[in-house]
Amino acid sequence: MGGAEYALYQKGVVQGLMGRNQDKIATLNSLIEQYSRSIYVDQAIYEKGETYTEMNNSNAAITAYTESHQDSRPVLSLLNLS
Repeated sequence: MGGAEYALYQKGVVQGLMGRNQDKIATLNSLIEQYSRSIYVDQAIYEKGETYTEMNNSNAAITAYTESHQDSRPVLSLLNLS
C-alpha cells in the first residue's frame, strides 16, 4: 500500500501525542474518507475510538468503534467484542 495513507495515519498519531485530539480525529477521518481501501483504515477507526475515550466522549467512542469500512466489517471484531 502507498506511503500517502501511512503518512496521513502517522500525522494523526503525532497530533494526538501533541494533545491536538480534534486535529487527530480530523486527520484520521481524512484517511478513512480518502483511502477507504487502505490497510490503515481499521487502525484509524480504532484510534478514533481510543481518542474519543480519552476525551471522555463515550457516545462518539462507541460510534467510532462500530464504524465500518468498505467490506462492512465492524471494528469491534478487532476487539473481540462482536
